[in-house]
Amino acid sequence: MKAALLLAAGMSSRFPGTNKLLLEYRDRPLIGWAAEAFGLAPVDKRILVTGRDRALITQAVATYCAAPFDILHNDAPETGFADSLKLGLGATATANWTLLLHGDMPEIDGALLQDLFAAAEPDAYAIVPSLAGAWGNPAILSAEAAGDAAGLSGDRTPWPLLQARRNEVAIVPVQSKAIFRDIDRPSDLHW
Repeated sequence: MKAALLLAAGMSSRFPGTNKLLLEYRDRPLIGWAAEAFGLAPVDKRILVTGRDRALITQAVATYCAAPFDILHNDAPETGFADSLKLGLGATATANWTLLLHGDMPEIDGALLQDLFAAAEPDAYAIVPSLAGAWGNPAILSAEAAGDAAGLSGDRTPWPLLQARRNEVAIVPVQSKAIFRDIDRPSDLHW
């Protein structure tokens, strides 16, 4: 089974007073772009992980995602990324592969997700896109990597786990900088 997590529980700490995922970006809320890719991912199960503004985020994702998805809510997103990740991975524990899609990466599209899943190697620990030798997002975790990532805490991400086993990571060369582009600061809204 293949699963996708759309991680939308961040605190938007560099956007004081607002949830960046709900800000307008190229004719829709920022989360709408990731939601569209989420709906096009070649997976069997989709999980949206929300934090603050749960109803508004869910509504925006439902508007732009063309496939059904389940919703999990992190009641304490301020504790860090790992808790949202752990929550989502708990719901995809039976998946062979789990895509980690970030809600603030508007240029990731369905074609890239198709290419990443097509590169799945049975023995790979994870799958990551790469441009000019640099790894980017989104990553796809094997069942083993997902189990390891579920043990993280605080604001830790799975990247150190993947780096530690880099010889077991399937690298998918891409030609797009989309794998590096996330909206972290207000200035990023004006690329």
